Amino acid sequence: MRWTAFLILFVTMLGCTTQASGQRCQQNSDCNAETDLCRNESAPERECNGLSCICCPANAAAAAAITACLPRVGRTDSGTVTDTGAVTVTDTGSVTDTGSVTDTGVDAGVDTDTGTTADAGPSAD
Repeated sequence: MRWTAFLILFVTMLGCTTQASGQRCQQNSDCNAETDLCRNESAPERECNGLSCICCPANAAAAAAITACLPRVGRTDSGTVTDTGAVTVTDTGSVTDTGSVTDTGVDAGVDTDTGTTADAGPSAD
């Protein structure tokens, strides 16, 4: 019996909670009574009809700070996406190298070797 009473009290307390601005509601009493009203989700400037509603501040400046509470504007998108699906890649297939290397077979460097070894010191044989 105690658990049943506790459960009923708990469920009742859950039903009495208020929602913050931008959260769902079904009636004005679901929102913070001091600042918010339950408004139509798709047209926050209108009162709620019980379905798809959110809590929005009654103050227009405060409501403008909450994205969900901004009035919706008509859609101007045509819904048409055009994609030709074509990708053009041009490759001529040729590589041109104009640089050249010439080997004449001649060594232009100068090497000097007299072929003599000079040792003027005495030999200690």
